[in-house]
Amino acid sequence: MADNKNKKRPPSVQKDKENAAFYRIVVILLIAVTVEAIGMIYYRRMGSRLFRVGHAGSMNTARYVFAVLTVLAAGATAYMAAFGKKWKYAAWALIFAFSLFVSSELIYYAHGSGALTVCVAAPVLAALAFVYIIFGHVFFAECSLCTLALVTLAAVRGSVFGLKFFFILTVVLSAAVLIAAGVRYTRAKSGDRPEYTTVFIAAVLTLAASVLGVLLGSGFAYGAIFAVGAFLFIDAVYHTVKLM
Repeated sequence: MADNKNKKRPPSVQKDKENAAFYRIVVILLIAVTVEAIGMIYYRRMGSRLFRVGHAGSMNTARYVFAVLTVLAAGATAYMAAFGKKWKYAAWALIFAFSLFVSSELIYYAHGSGALTVCVAAPVLAALAFVYIIFGHVFFAECSLCTLALVTLAAVRGSVFGLKFFFILTVVLSAAVLIAAGVRYTRAKSGDRPEYTTVFIAAVLTLAASVLGVLLGSGFAYGAIFAVGAFLFIDAVYHTVKLM
C-alpha cells in the first residue's frame, strides 16, 4: 500500500505545481495588460483633456492614488505575514499597485517617453516572469542578462536613453552572475555542470558585448545585438528541449 501511495503522490504534486504556475501566469498577464493599456492610452491621447499629464492632469491624481494603494497593500501583506495568515493575495495586490505607481511616475515625469517606456517594459518584464515560472532561475538569469545587454547595446546606438545606468547595471549583474556561476560550477557534480555552463556563457557574452559596445561604438553594437539575440534563441531551444 505504501508503494502505491508513493507512486500516486508525484503526479498530484506535479499537477498542483502546474496549476499554481498557471494561476501566477494569468495574474501576471492581467497586470501586464493593464499597465500596457495605461501606457498606450496616455501615449496616444496625452494631449486630450482627460489624459492630460501635469499638475492639473489626471495622472497627477492617479499617481497619488496608486501610491496610497501601494502603501496599503504593503501594510496588509506585512500584517498578514506576521500573523501567519494567507498573505499571497495581498502580495499580488502589492505588486499590482506598485506596478501602477511606477508606471504613473514614469508617465508623469517623462511624459511621452515615459509612456513609451511603460509600453515596452510591461511585456518584457512579464515575459521574464513567465520564463522564471516555467523554466526556473537558471534560464531566467540568462534571459535577464541578455535582455540587459540588448538594452545597453540599443542605448549605445541611441535608441534607448540612460546608457550609463544600463551599462553599470549590466556590468555589475553579469560580473556577479559570472562569479556565482563559477563557484557553483566548481562545486557541482559532473552531471549538473552543463546547467551552469550556459549561465557562464551568458554572463561572459553579456559582459563582453556591453563593454566592447561602449568602447567600440554603434557599429560594433549593431552586430553584437544579433550575436546576443542568436545566443538567446539557441539557449531558449536548449532549455525548452531540456524541459520536455
